[in-house]
Amino acid sequence: MTMERMMKRMNIQQTVFEFPAKIGSVVVVTEFLLACADLMQVVPSTIHIDMFPSNGSHPIGFTAAVSFQESYCILDTWPEEEYCHLNLVSCKPFDEAQIRVLVVNMFNVNLTKVTQFNVFKRSRLVGPHGT
Repeated sequence: MTMERMMKRMNIQQTVFEFPAKIGSVVVVTEFLLACADLMQVVPSTIHIDMFPSNGSHPIGFTAAVSFQESYCILDTWPEEEYCHLNLVSCKPFDEAQIRVLVVNMFNVNLTKVTQFNVFKRSRLVGPHGT
């Protein structure tokens, strides 16, 4: 079999959302990440959450990541600034509009306050070993 016949096309997508929200619960963070995975139709494999305790002047902040079989999602929160940063990367296409609606509904954020950056959407040829 020739190398061209062994190559396949893989889609890669990265989208970033920024939005104002105070997220103070590890349960809410976990539910949100799993809901993102569900909407992206990807399979979560591990969840890692770092909590940054309050010094008394603001709630706990989070850096939370979920690894997918198809890539990853990371949520960073700065509750003292009411700011969240969501980074979604997948080798499987996903609908950003569904994620935006999830943010609006789950965190009661005005849609006009959700900023979206489409970092890239591209397909590339990969060989049998991902190269």
